[in-house]
This record gives sequence, structure tokens and C-alpha cells, in this order.
Amino acid sequence: MEDNRLSDHGSDAIFTMGTNAHNWYGFITNYTNNFTEALNFTAGIDFRFYKGFHYDKISDLLGGEYYLDNKLAYQDPNQKLKVGDKVNQDYTSRIANTAGFVQLAYTKKTYKAFVSVSAADYRYQREDPGKYGGSTNEGLYPNSMIKTKWKAFVPVSVKGGFNYKIARIHNVFINGGWMSRAPMMDNIYADNVPIANPITEKIGTVELGYKLNISNFYFVLNGYYTRWMDKSVTKAIGSWNGPKACIPNIDAIHKGIELEASYRPHPSLLLAGAFSLGDWRWANDVSFTLFDEQQNKVGEYNAYIKDLHVGNAPQTSLAVSATWEPLKKLFIGAALNYYGRNYADFAPADRTNPDDRADSWKLPNFYTIDLNMNYKFTVGKLDAILYANVNNLLNKKYISDALDGTGHDQATAVVWYGFGTTWTTGVRVLF
Repeated sequence: MEDNRLSDHGSDAIFTMGTNAHNWYGFITNYTNNFTEALNFTAGIDFRFYKGFHYDKISDLLGGEYYLDNKLAYQDPNQKLKVGDKVNQDYTSRIANTAGFVQLAYTKKTYKAFVSVSAADYRYQREDPGKYGGSTNEGLYPNSMIKTKWKAFVPVSVKGGFNYKIARIHNVFINGGWMSRAPMMDNIYADNVPIANPITEKIGTVELGYKLNISNFYFVLNGYYTRWMDKSVTKAIGSWNGPKACIPNIDAIHKGIELEASYRPHPSLLLAGAFSLGDWRWANDVSFTLFDEQQNKVGEYNAYIKDLHVGNAPQTSLAVSATWEPLKKLFIGAALNYYGRNYADFAPADRTNPDDRADSWKLPNFYTIDLNMNYKFTVGKLDAILYANVNNLLNKKYISDALDGTGHDQATAVVWYGFGTTWTTGVRVLF
């Protein structure tokens, strides 16, 4: 802050507040018909239109008098910007999608099965008031208010499942599916320039499990295997607003086991727990294109990421909770949450050295303990809830997220610490 205060060219570092406001409209309609006592048919149509407004505003100059920004073409690069002025980005996104599905479900006393098919039309458009040059030379900026053409994708999916009941309380089940998915908007446009030939992502998945359900005890154990194909990632290199790399055709394999259980030893006491153990890895090395700040192509490169763990996702987690109802409609609860094997996030485009196959830095494991209270009552004819929560009761210090560094270790990583003890309370009225 002292450097900003003494600077003769404004602040070098500032705080900004990102805004993602949106208007969302749509409708959903379903049709159901029981062809027979056992065979049920369901169909539906879903239409949605989304318009989003995305921009950053200066929230704190950190001791400086002003800030200079050359990222918005409608703004003079030499304008002295103050708190509340827009910087970095200012664009509008539009997404229109129409989807439909049909499903057949067959249910008998000891088994049930279903199959469903869906298709959709996703369309994207971006309107941009001129970002995006890295120079004060106005000739490098594109024309203001560029509106792209609509970009369309047609994802489809096929899903099915079978459940078999044994002696009323045991169930074994298998579910699977293949689906395609329209890429995210950031993987369709590099700022206001369309990325060449974006393609739909594909997902194949299968799940096998067992369930036990008796009067006061519930238990589910399942294993899963999912392969993501042709996933696209667009990320800035070096810094959050540096040159951007468009990385298509990434495959990833997610596999693991999950367990859920609950036990009610007394009508007023519920004990619950969940455990997850996963192995999520990138499945292939890929090529990518790097663009500079004016969206000119810099070159083609290779990213060596095969067998590296997917970052920013704890691959071991445990949750244990207890909820007690000492008085009617008064609930008091406590929960312990544990997270482990969480690898730092990284940009695949930073992995261009074929000899560097080390995983990103693994964050320290941590746990937190939370408390909660709810009391249900009525206000006239309306239901209401008085609630209170205490998060991280023991004020544990922990790292919740991280970006990997050049050494793949704590010393070179950028980290975000989790919140200490926090509490909230309020009243919620249900209309």
C-alpha cells in the first residue's frame, strides 16, 4: 500500500469486485402416461434463455490515488480510474437452449429398470464493448460493441439403469450412460474472438452399488467409473490476465467408491456419515494454441499432463454428523468434515516440459467442526425457521485452495486460506 501511495503513475495493485448478473427466462413442460401398471412413459421439453452481464469494478485502490487500465476499448487508457470504475472486462453473454427427453420405466415387485434419451440445441453469443489489447495504441483495439454470431451445439444423451430388490431390504443396482455436452462459454470465445472449431464434450459413465434399508438404518455403497472425453479448458498463462491458452480434446478418468449411512438409535437422534475415495487423473497429453492479449496466435505447444491428478478437488473426504431433537421442532446438530488428497489446481498449458511429470503440490489434509440449530414455528399461517450456524468451531487454520507453482511445492504455490470461526443467525419465513 505504501508503494501505491508514493507512486507517480497510480496504483500498481488494486482490489476489484467481479460481477456476474443475469436475467433468466424459460419454461418446462412434462407429459406422463402409464401404458400398463408396470410400464410408465415420461416426456418433456425445456426452454431457457439466459442473458448475463459480466464486468469488474475497482473496490479498493490500496492506498493509491487512481489506477490506469488499457483493457477496455471504450475507455481512454490514460483515464485516471477511481473506486467504482470498470476495469479488465465488460461484456454480455447470451445462451439459448431447447431440450427434450423421453423415458421408459418398468417397475415390478422385485426389480425396476429405466432407459432415457435426450437431445438439446445450445446456442451461445457474446457481445463485447471492445476489450482487449495489451497496448495503449488504440489501433490495436477491435471495434467497440463486437457481437459474435450465434454458435450452436447439439448434445445428446442415453442413460439406463437396473435395480434388483432382495428380501425387501437389500438392493443391488447398476446405472450407466453416454452423453455429450456443449462446452462452456469460456471455451467457445477467447475474449471476443471465437475459438476455431470448438466441439462437444463426451462423457461415458457406469455405477455399480448395493443398498440396505431397514427401519432405523440406511446404508449405500457404490463404485463408479467415468471417462470425460474432448474436454476443453481455456486459461490465462503466468497471471490471471496473461496470454490465454485454448486447450481442447483433454480426456480425464474419474473412478472411486462412495459410502453413505445413517442410523436412528432413538426417534429424537439421527447419526449420519459419508465417505468418498477417488482417483481422478488426466488421461492424455494434448496440443494447444496460445493467443496473446490481442488474440493473435502465438504458436502451437504440447501439454504433458497424462496421469497427473486433477487439481482443486479433494479425492478423499469424510463427513460425520449428529442431529438431536430435544424438544419438538427444535433441532441441534454437529458435523465433522475432513478433506484429504487435494492437489493444487494448475493450468495444463504450464506443463510444456516432457520431463516434468510430477503431480501438482498436495495441500495439507484438514478437518473442521460445525454446529447448527433450527427451530420451526409459525407466524400466522406461514411456516418459519429460526436458525443459527457456527462454522469452523475450533478456528482451524487450513488451506482451502491453491494454484501450483514451478516447484510443485508449498514454497512456490499460491494459496487461499479457509475462513476461521464464523457464525450466522436469522429467521426464514416460507411463503
